[in-house]
Amino acid sequence: MKHLLLFISAIFVVITLQAQNKWFVNPQSSIDYNGYNWSQPANNLQEVINKASLGDTIFVSGGTLPAGSGSSFTLKSGVNIYGSCNGTETTLTDRNLAANLAAGDTTIIGGFGASTLYTSDVINSYTIDGLVIENGNSPQGGGLYNAGGTIHLYNCIFRNNTAINLSATAVGGGILNGGSSTITLVNC
Repeated sequence: MKHLLLFISAIFVVITLQAQNKWFVNPQSSIDYNGYNWSQPANNLQEVINKASLGDTIFVSGGTLPAGSGSSFTLKSGVNIYGSCNGTETTLTDRNLAANLAAGDTTIIGGFGASTLYTSDVINSYTIDGLVIENGNSPQGGGLYNAGGTIHLYNCIFRNNTAINLSATAVGGGILNGGSSTITLVNC
């Protein structure tokens, strides 16, 4: 019986461990690699978000990532995104945000005809750090529409985002925080 309990406990521990993979995105890469390291970065942020799991970190180097016409970057629960990297960082402590920004390594994500960033039914909190969020246009949350969850925004710039709706009330040009959502803004 003691061995059975030990075996069941071991299985429980393995099942409850969270993945903590690192992903790397370079918007300027002409080839869309797997994103497992800087020498083979992905160039499609949404595809990497879709592949990432709870506890994963996505590093994004400088460049512009458009969401595509009428599309948003749909965030995933528990996946953290750190932008404005110079393409050498493998941990967050490796990133020197001030130096990277001064060198022009700014990560810009843009939405065209939709919210630039969108969240829905997020159970776990996540962090967005070092992004310029621009050109979103949606009746609800042009830059960010947080429809559910806890998001921590650090060192982000929201610019040229609008909430326009000709037939109804538009809200949240930069950010709309709906429902029971919470947002922490630091240096934004």
